[in-house]
Amino acid sequence: MTDPRFAERAASVTAADIRTQFEAAGSVQAFVSDLVLPVGEWRRIARQVARELGRPVETLAVADFVFARLRDWPRDDAEERITWARMRAAVDAVPPLYVSLGDSVDDERAGGPGSGIR
Repeated sequence: MTDPRFAERAASVTAADIRTQFEAAGSVQAFVSDLVLPVGEWRRIARQVARELGRPVETLAVADFVFARLRDWPRDDAEERITWARMRAAVDAVPPLYVSLGDSVDDERAGGPGSGIR
């Protein structure tokens, strides 16, 4: 049997984590194997946190993952800025791809050096 104090603490920590993720990104996801609570309890807590925030939420369990997302995210300019900043950071994290074909014929057809295409 699970210690009731552990269950209460686990629910409290889970709720705080979900709240933080909702406020930072509008969604939260986790591996089922990383949960300290049953999937149904995690989803119940996500719905409770969303109610406390006054936000509509969708929860989903698929294969080895659980998800919760605020259905109205982004709902204001601040959340819109957060979303765009996260997208920019994701794009900036991808290293640029540079391919040099030298002065080959293919390079000229592709608009490279010597092709006359600017």
